[in-house]
Amino acid sequence: MMRSILLALGLITFLSPALPAHAETIKLATMAPRGSPWHEILLDMAAEWEAAAAGGLKVRIYPGGVLGDEPDLMRKMAIGQIDAAMVTSTGLTQLVPEVWVFALPMMIRTYEELDYLRDRIGPDLKARFREQGFVVLNWGEAGWVRFFSNRRVETPDDLRRLKLFVWAGDPVLEDAWRKEAFDIVPLPATELFSALQSGMVDAYSTTAVASLSFQWFGMAPFMVDLNWAPLVGATIIRLDRWQAFPEALQHKIQAAAEKAGRRFRERTRSFEAEAVKVMQANGLTVTGVPPEAYAQWEMGARGAGEIIRSRFVSQHLAERARRLLTEYRAGHAQPG
Repeated sequence: MMRSILLALGLITFLSPALPAHAETIKLATMAPRGSPWHEILLDMAAEWEAAAAGGLKVRIYPGGVLGDEPDLMRKMAIGQIDAAMVTSTGLTQLVPEVWVFALPMMIRTYEELDYLRDRIGPDLKARFREQGFVVLNWGEAGWVRFFSNRRVETPDDLRRLKLFVWAGDPVLEDAWRKEAFDIVPLPATELFSALQSGMVDAYSTTAVASLSFQWFGMAPFMVDLNWAPLVGATIIRLDRWQAFPEALQHKIQAAAEKAGRRFRERTRSFEAEAVKVMQANGLTVTGVPPEAYAQWEMGARGAGEIIRSRFVSQHLAERARRLLTEYRAGHAQPG
């Protein structure tokens, strides 16, 4: 009987999947504030990853820029200090500059256009990330970039009179702003709050959800009602860490991440207008843009966009994006 029991136990051990003696830890960082919709979705995604690994994986999330802003996170991923990150185009373009194709000023007009473009160009960009040693687990977004300021802004000239925050670490972007005669102040995003408090900065560009989440709007209570560009994002992981997972676990992690990406997009789009209303209830003034001023913004967007395009986006990719947008617009009514 004892021999039968031992044989049975041996068979069970042979048939059961081996579990690690201790859980592997994935360190995932983001600028998304703790408690924000994006952070909450990340927590849900992390819980699904851990459940899929049946105790073999622990996901540790560092929200709110506690490990630095997005250029810092890219550097830390490159040297292995962190394994994964949820970042916007500011971080993604550090690895694959062609991501700028989604963020050229005033090129994309609606979320539907963004979806159409991303569905067709996204796979090629994922391949470029893999060449750089990273895997794109999902695509997300943070809303439309708008301009916020401590004084009323209606035209580009109004904004030129103010000290405008730009994300430090991107000399080409800084050059684009300077060539359009803006008075820019390059800083890490983690220093924006104190810069607004001290008067070092008068204006900045970001999404409504981010401005509310970080409470920046309290010191810059004017917002221009103009969609400058969609702020795209993605969750990425180092390729070496990804390849260490069994294939079956990769599929489960990918599925959970893609579900989170859909939630990111849905939540952002539904919460964007709500975020503006909350800020308006707390002192924000939304400034409309008359047609003549809109034309000035378009002219400035073309100038800045061409500088960025010429440095980061190939002529072939830019033309492909324009063809796709023309194709989409031909079959869909355009917003006023």
